[in-house]
Amino acid sequence: MDGFVHLIIQKDGSVGHGVSTTTTDEIQSGSADIVYVKIPVGDVSCLSTGVNETATSSSFGLYPNPAADAANMTFTVANKGNVVIRVFNVTGQMVDQLANETFAAGTFNMNINLAKYKPGMYMVNMTTVDGTSTQKLIVK
Repeated sequence: MDGFVHLIIQKDGSVGHGVSTTTTDEIQSGSADIVYVKIPVGDVSCLSTGVNETATSSSFGLYPNPAADAANMTFTVANKGNVVIRVFNVTGQMVDQLANETFAAGTFNMNINLAKYKPGMYMVNMTTVDGTSTQKLIVK
């Protein structure tokens, strides 16, 4: 796979007249009734009803989810190395980079301030020397 989820969205109930692409966090209004969105999801080996990630012993969890003001991220790093944690909106734009630094092996906690996030769905992506994990975060 190419590391992206490709979505085609029907904006309304009528028959589509055209296809447009979007790179913003909101679908643009116009003459096209069908919108194509490309969302990065990391290293994808198989895609069906969800993201099937590269097998890795590094992992993370988000809670509460959905969240309003803040979310907690607990993550485990299996082997010392660089950890990059990024947040993407539904159109694939990176909206935040929470970490890009070396972590020792271990378990860590991070508070994510959601004040600058608009309500909606985001993908939190963590890349370590062991692989990539992606999880959905809903902001109320």
